[in-house]
Amino acid sequence: MIEANSVCKITTAENIASSGLNLGHLRTIFTRDGQDGLLQVFQGKNSEGQFRVTNAKRILESVF
Repeated sequence: MIEANSVCKITTAENIASSGLNLGHLRTIFTRDGQDGLLQVFQGKNSEGQFRVTNAKRILESVF
């Protein structure tokens, strides 16, 4: 069940999960490198040349 006060949409959560990241990974990245670290991971390119999670400013701001 999706809560009304969720941090991100299902599609974004699916992109995060399909890129191999879980909440533990995100916490570790944020602890080590803060918002900049998460931004680098989310905008990193995958093997197909697409963004690993997203590059959409609106989505990134909602997550951060």
